[in-house]
Amino acid sequence: MIMKRKFLNKPSLIKSASKKAEKIDSQLAYIANRYYEVFVKDLILPALIGIHSHEKKKEQRICINVVLMVDDRCGFAKD
Repeated sequence: MIMKRKFLNKPSLIKSASKKAEKIDSQLAYIANRYYEVFVKDLILPALIGIHSHEKKKEQRICINVVLMVDDRCGFAKD
């Protein structure tokens, strides 16, 4: 059964959601100006990982994706 979303026809809820989205966008823009982003995308490494003991006995490939936000005010000249 497909649930219909009742709020889609209510202009006040749409306006409220739109304002929240604008606020999030402005916060992300502020963050983007203060931080460097470091991306690690699709790094595949072998690992002994698992919940059950038989899973931990054989290497499995894991895929790692990470986004780091590095504060640019930390003073790189001090390094």
